Amino acid sequence: MSSRQRNEDLFESTRMSFGEHIEELRKCLVRALYGLGVGCVIGFMYADQIVRYLQRPLEVAIQQYDQEMAKQEMIQKYGYFDPEFDYWIENQKHAPRTVLISRDQLSVATGQLAPPAESMLLGLDIEPNQIGVIANRLVNSEKTIGGDKQRDEAGLGAVAIWKHLNQSEQSQIRKLATQKQFTEEDSHKIKSMLGRVAKESQLYNDPAFSHLTEKAERGWFSWLTDTSFVKPLPLIKQRIDKSAGQESFMVRKLNRALIRSAFENELTPPRAELVPIEIWESVSVETQSLSPHEPFMIWMKAGFFAGLVLSSPWILYQLWTFVSAGLYPHEKRYVHWYMPISVLLFLAGVSLAFFFVLTPVLGFLFKFNATMGIAPQLRINYWLSFVMYLPVGFGVAFQLPLVMLVLNRLGIIEISVYLNKWRIAILIIFVLSMLLTPADPLSMILLAIPLTLLYFFGIALCRWMPSNRNPFGEIHEPA
Repeated sequence: MSSRQRNEDLFESTRMSFGEHIEELRKCLVRALYGLGVGCVIGFMYADQIVRYLQRPLEVAIQQYDQEMAKQEMIQKYGYFDPEFDYWIENQKHAPRTVLISRDQLSVATGQLAPPAESMLLGLDIEPNQIGVIANRLVNSEKTIGGDKQRDEAGLGAVAIWKHLNQSEQSQIRKLATQKQFTEEDSHKIKSMLGRVAKESQLYNDPAFSHLTEKAERGWFSWLTDTSFVKPLPLIKQRIDKSAGQESFMVRKLNRALIRSAFENELTPPRAELVPIEIWESVSVETQSLSPHEPFMIWMKAGFFAGLVLSSPWILYQLWTFVSAGLYPHEKRYVHWYMPISVLLFLAGVSLAFFFVLTPVLGFLFKFNATMGIAPQLRINYWLSFVMYLPVGFGVAFQLPLVMLVLNRLGIIEISVYLNKWRIAILIIFVLSMLLTPADPLSMILLAIPLTLLYFFGIALCRWMPSNRNPFGEIHEPA
């Protein structure tokens, strides 16, 4: 018997058939699933806390985004950023927001008098080319007062307005009706007259506007023909009647609306005066769910993700147990090296992604929101998928040194190939980083750089750990 045959026979008892390999794989998979199940049970017990914890990078990124946007808005508004506000933005997590408030409502809320006369003239603007139309309609309405001539509702409204003008105002209107050219001053005159009528008269009590101020009776088919849900003028009239006309600002509102109804095509709509006020509010992050079952699915995902991370050492141990089952006895001792390194590399990848990659990546992506003027409104399901996908991708990618070591030990790739083809390897690393990360360059770079370092660490590992040699020395064939 040759020395080669004697040496190989020593390991005869360690060889496994294909069926034995399949059986060993089944056992390892079952044990790995048991470990995953135990990890998922623990993960489901703390799924609520895990979801809140996984939202922290998102909260930090959105707060930083809101703080930067607050500073940019103040610079755009005032031309500079006041450092005295930095305390409220950076330390107290507050941001300014501009809102509009009605001057009338502000006056009522603070118990002050009615706002200045200028606010009463807001709206009801008149183009110069419409002055002649308004003046002529008012003058012509004078001729029908007391007569039997039938007029439309707008014409009756003009008659009512004419009756509430004083003699001086009527004289000015007659003069304007004879003019051919008009100026902004003429427009201001008519606007002032109408403003006085709205403020000082009881125009709302005129029968000409009863069809607008009285509550209409609803017929059987009114719900088909009447598409308006709110009738504001009858409600205002009711409030004025209850206060016996003491609420002058409500009288003015109603009169202005009635004047506009008489000259709907000539006057712009009346409008409330809204005063911009800057308020400071706390920056709060609220993720959203868009379906009733989505929170439950989020809870399931968080529990499974936590279970996968918790059971990953056990799962990797079962994987290496299956690999070691096909090794010679003197080779199995390397599992004690590979398995801890594999677990540490996986956890290092997960930790790097969660603690050092997520926040910068979100900040980078939110800059595009600011550039495009799009406010980030994140759905919790999308965020949780992102925050779980990225760390797991990092953990798997960090197994690169062990993959290199296994390929070297199997004799597939020599160390010299790793050294000579390092440029191609780095290119492949960047391509894989692009596939394992979201579609942004920052996360790709943050994965590719550590993997490049791990590639050279894998080369050092191949050199440092001894190769598998026959423990009985060189084999010599007999002469």
